[in-house]
Amino acid sequence: MWMAVALTFSRGAWLAMAVTWVGLMVGVRPLRLKLGIGVALLVAVLVVAAACPAETRTALSMASTQSQQLSARARLDGASASAGAFAARPLQGYGPGNYSLAVDRFTPDDSSAAYSSIPPNAISALAVEQGSAGLLIWGVLAVAVAATLWRFRRRRASAVGAAVIAGLCVKEMTQCSLWSSSGTMLMMALLLALIQPQAHYGGRRWRRAGYAVLVVTAATLVTGLAVRSGLLPLHAPGTEQLHRGIGALTCYHADGNRAHLDTADVVLDRAARQMPYDRIPAQMHAAARWLRTGDPAALLGAAARSPRNHTLRFLAARACFAGSDTAAAIEHLAAAVRLAPRLTGDGFVDSLLRTRSVGQVLRDSILARAPGPEASAGEKARYGFLLHRFGMLPQAEAMLREAIAVMPSLSTPWRLLGEMAEARHDSVAARDCRKRYEVITRGAFSAQSDSASDLSAEMAIPALWIREKAILASRYGF
Repeated sequence: MWMAVALTFSRGAWLAMAVTWVGLMVGVRPLRLKLGIGVALLVAVLVVAAACPAETRTALSMASTQSQQLSARARLDGASASAGAFAARPLQGYGPGNYSLAVDRFTPDDSSAAYSSIPPNAISALAVEQGSAGLLIWGVLAVAVAATLWRFRRRRASAVGAAVIAGLCVKEMTQCSLWSSSGTMLMMALLLALIQPQAHYGGRRWRRAGYAVLVVTAATLVTGLAVRSGLLPLHAPGTEQLHRGIGALTCYHADGNRAHLDTADVVLDRAARQMPYDRIPAQMHAAARWLRTGDPAALLGAAARSPRNHTLRFLAARACFAGSDTAAAIEHLAAAVRLAPRLTGDGFVDSLLRTRSVGQVLRDSILARAPGPEASAGEKARYGFLLHRFGMLPQAEAMLREAIAVMPSLSTPWRLLGEMAEARHDSVAARDCRKRYEVITRGAFSAQSDSASDLSAEMAIPALWIREKAILASRYGF
């Protein structure tokens, strides 16, 4: 077990392992068993440290790399957004499974930031989803567990259970996955049973517990059958309209039939009204309304409220070009391309870049904001991509190498560096970059390919709304 946890190189898992070990050292007896546990942990840590010294040093440093700093900052931002969502509905919360939807209004709409639906800690998840009532219920459960552990503290099973529960709680305070992982929930249930001696709970209490289990099982089966038969809705109100709206927009972009826009406008408006906490349906409805009527007011307003959403900025640029507001269109489009550099491969953007009257101005606007020395690795990687796209290869290589020096796990810089190395006939460097790129994108144990064409396979431009669709899939299951 110690070896498996150590090989995760997760800071939260290592902290939980340390707390579990301390609990076992304090609670279990005799001394011989304590020594066995201590030796097992020491051997596991030494083996992992000897096999992976760099990874071990990185994990122990906690915040030395930029990825660790970004992870810590994301957790702090998540806790802040959770506090805002809790303050808006402090009593009843937003309901189980609605964490990401609840904090949506309190989280910046940034296309360049990684999206995660996992709460930063268990308290944030409870406060947002179940409110003060849920916090009170879980607080009573925690007091009951602590009282039981203290009452039977001399039992070895109780000591082991207490140590593991303490470690699990520490892990859940670094990133909460208790309610989204059936395995973790099963472990918690088994631990709660382990700390209670069977001899103490017998007779009538056993019968009551059995009746309670039968009632919960029957209620679960009845609810499942009701959902399956359609008597109870499986998804939130508005989900069906959201499905239809996305499908209608997709069909319109595929065949150009404006009848699909009529459908999208109506059903997305209905979805936005039924999902007031989710800003994505309102954004998609604003885009559909502009495509259908030519009125860009709602779309430009959405872009102004979410200045770092590349989809909205791109569509706002199209709307401004249609309205002959070239200056505003270039500003929106340059911002969208800086957030999503692969938009330079879009046919509309590529045609503008080739236009004499607009191309040079747009290119200068895109490259006007070069990242400074304190910029993140992601910002440098995106800017290096743009430099590479515009043929400024020496500057692109320097910027991309700065990015991977800070965060070697970025895949696209390795692909671009491999292409540049191959262009100057440096086969050794090209092969090294290609292998690094394939390990990051495919995994260390996947089949390796020496084909240079693999490096260009990612140039396909993702469709608009692809990020929004991924977020909606995590929230509503489609």
